[in-house]
Amino acid sequence: MDDLLLHSVDAELAAMPNDPIDDANLIRNVQVTTEWNTFREQLANDMFAEYLVRHGELVTE
Repeated sequence: MDDLLLHSVDAELAAMPNDPIDDANLIRNVQVTTEWNTFREQLANDMFAEYLVRHGELVTE
């Protein structure tokens, strides 16, 4: 059953026109920084803590 949907979606995507490329908005370079890693780690920790609180698994002192 899922295969039928995948083929349908693939056919739909293939039939769609391509959007014009805007060279001004292309990402040409990506660098990993300490700031990004710190932000990502803090975000993940905050999201996990919020998940635990919502599910009552975090023991509050």
